[in-house]
Amino acid sequence: MADAWFKGGKDAPNVRLIRFQPEMAEVWATTGAAGFMYEIAKANLGDSAPDMGEHGTVLF
Repeated sequence: MADAWFKGGKDAPNVRLIRFQPEMAEVWATTGAAGFMYEIAKANLGDSAPDMGEHGTVLF
């Protein structure tokens, strides 16, 4: 599968495997890209914080 992105595949000299072990993550459920862009633009033009939708925390 690595051949699709890297010439030489997994044995290419510029390919490295990195392991992450998360403990916690934060997620936001938005109305989509258009709603996100609207909220960012509105916040940049005014003094209010953007409404990024529902927010949650996930513990691993």
